[in-house]
Amino acid sequence: MHCVSFDIFRTLGFPDTTVLKPDQFLRHKELLRDADWVLFPEYWQLNALVHGLKCRVFPSIASYRIGHDKVEMIRAFQAIAPEHTPWTLITANGPQEREQIWQEMALPFVAKLPKSSMGEGVWLIENRAFCCATASRCPDTSSWRSGSNSAALSCRYRPSSRNTRARLCCTGWLANSICQGTDSALYQAAPATKSKGSRHRCRLAFALIA
Repeated sequence: MHCVSFDIFRTLGFPDTTVLKPDQFLRHKELLRDADWVLFPEYWQLNALVHGLKCRVFPSIASYRIGHDKVEMIRAFQAIAPEHTPWTLITANGPQEREQIWQEMALPFVAKLPKSSMGEGVWLIENRAFCCATASRCPDTSSWRSGSNSAALSCRYRPSSRNTRARLCCTGWLANSICQGTDSALYQAAPATKSKGSRHRCRLAFALIA
């Protein structure tokens, strides 16, 4: 089995795997057509690889299409498992919609950028002033289409008691992702593994609660 990878670090040491740079993939069309699997392509490559060159890609197309956009992900969850999906408002990001969000969401609630990852673009809303400030981070628009970062995505806050995460609430920024680190207070309080440093030079704390 021969594979083509677009991520050298994720496939380091894989046997019979050719590594390519994403921006050079059109120079290797025959290699891609003949590959059993194409691994970790960029999102913008998908249509050309899957529909043009008929490649089998990993992760799956659904992982890209749904995972790339929180709006699409929430709607998929609402369709198949509504009882396990936090109550969520998906609206345009205009003045009327912001007022609707404030009136309908119980405090505190979580606001998210539809297209973000690694814990970025997530805020814990605890008062009206911060709600307005957070909404201004998205374009003010009354003409919104699915998948656009101009959407306002607001969901009920559910404290986590059974997870392995680093957690921080600092100036409204909700960092549930270990990519974002945490502060020294949590570092001292967490009763588990301690690790120094992150890409933001913060100290990390991890707590596993069974």
